[in-house]
Amino acid sequence: MSNYIKEKLYIGVKFLTNRENIYFMAICLSFLIWIITIAFEGKDSSQLSVFFNRMDNFLADFTNTVGYSALRNPYNNLAYRGWEHKQYPPLAYVFFYICSKFSFNIDTYYEENFFLNMYKEPFFMFVLILFYSITSIIVFELVVSNKNGSLFKKYGTALAVLLSYPVLFTIERGNNYIMASIFVMIFVFYYDSTNKLLKEFALISLGVAFGLKLTPAIFGMLLLIDKKWFEAIRTGIYGLLSFFPPMLIFEGGAKNFFYFIRNLKISAESHSAFSGVSILGSISYVVQNIFARDIPGTRIESILILLNYICLLLLLIFCIFYKDKWLRVLALSIVAISASGQAGEYSLLIYFPFIILFLNEKSDRINGVNVLVMVAILMMMCTYVSGFWIWDIHIGVLIMCLICGIIGVKDTYIYLKSKREKL
Repeated sequence: MSNYIKEKLYIGVKFLTNRENIYFMAICLSFLIWIITIAFEGKDSSQLSVFFNRMDNFLADFTNTVGYSALRNPYNNLAYRGWEHKQYPPLAYVFFYICSKFSFNIDTYYEENFFLNMYKEPFFMFVLILFYSITSIIVFELVVSNKNGSLFKKYGTALAVLLSYPVLFTIERGNNYIMASIFVMIFVFYYDSTNKLLKEFALISLGVAFGLKLTPAIFGMLLLIDKKWFEAIRTGIYGLLSFFPPMLIFEGGAKNFFYFIRNLKISAESHSAFSGVSILGSISYVVQNIFARDIPGTRIESILILLNYICLLLLLIFCIFYKDKWLRVLALSIVAISASGQAGEYSLLIYFPFIILFLNEKSDRINGVNVLVMVAILMMMCTYVSGFWIWDIHIGVLIMCLICGIIGVKDTYIYLKSKREKL
């Protein structure tokens, strides 16, 4: 074999085994297969199961929340659904209240006690398209600006992010998690920036993310780990400003805080902790598909819930000892999702900062950790529904947890050993 052929084969193998190229090609290929399959199979295609209820509740999270907010009384509004569905933080309701001004038939929807047809209004749909176009452009630019490498890798990764399963699911569902995830991305990418304005904007962004979804506040751990005490205090202030003042916009004023807590408790009681893409939801998926049964008994459920919180606490502790930033962000992402009782597939958007940081790692060595992480990422991000239960989002989540746990134990041991040797 000539040296020329060997050189070309080496370049080809190196290209195909590069983690960035694998991510780009796998996501885009899965999207193409997904969309082509639907085109040939039509409305009965199994690939439509990517979406909640096969799109029977198109944009439901968006239209329903706009309806709940329209009368400036979201926490005590019993229209269409009960209080268990009125548990968003106040800043989110401010956004949806503004959106309600673009629906010209809101009174009709209240008379019918049904909001799902709101998207059929042309101007309201135009506003929705505009909103998701803007958010998609922001996500694209954030990825391009923070992805290392050539323009091909930057734009390829950004395109793959937008064509991934969590983004498509979130847009179809109309969930506002995409806004919270954008602010989390800004924080993770820029909280340690040397540019003071950009750094402050990152701190404000985490405060706003907290005002939209609460659980992103866990990423403030990154400031505490780096001993950025004053930045952590300012971020906390921004979070409080994003949470309490918006309550005053709605009827009830400061009392809305207690209504919010009430609705949050009702929501937690009415939604199973063993659903979604959290740790518990993933364990439930494995039990159902391996043993073909549900989690047995309330006592076992209580034990698993306790173990879940122990795991989350350990992940937070491991964050102090992780050597790699991507591992810290991954662990915090798992905690942010699993700490919530409701972890729908849109929650997977929170993994994007970790994915970009992981893909930016310079090491191209093919080792067990890199392979497992890439497999888990593709399980969570590929759009095409394989129908093979082992290849599933929930398995990917559990693989991520296993990696964080094993490396966490190792890095903690190495740190404590080095400390003991210095004594």
